[in-house]
Amino acid sequence: MDMMKLEALEEEERMFSILVVDDDEFIRRLLRETLTDEGYKVETVESGVMAVKKVMKQTIDVLILDIHMTGINGIEVISIIKRINPHLPIITITGDTSLAIEIKVRKESIFYHFIKPFNLEEIKKVVKSALIGKSFKKEVDF
Repeated sequence: MDMMKLEALEEEERMFSILVVDDDEFIRRLLRETLTDEGYKVETVESGVMAVKKVMKQTIDVLILDIHMTGINGIEVISIIKRINPHLPIITITGDTSLAIEIKVRKESIFYHFIKPFNLEEIKKVVKSALIGKSFKKEVDF
């Protein structure tokens, strides 16, 4: 194997995996492009059911999740995913500015909660922070 292929393989192994879950295609595409440009491996799905299946089958480092979707809503998805992977950092996004939603989301021990429209620079900072926190947690867990 030549050095270029070896370096590419090593780089790929270090990529963090982010799953974006939103029923709005524009939001999925926007977050995928933004976070891919930051060097992350980004997958997108449009429903809570699809998100749960992904989390069950593969390693996800950060989950970005819309709260209001058809089918299973984001609050239900958080509850299910926390049973599968209790340490997965979850970042929620929603257009709902109600205090009731804010309280429900915070009760689920999510990492961060954004209200749409959100600032992409802030999303990038919060994702990086979630990954740093997750890496630190791995180092101190026995």
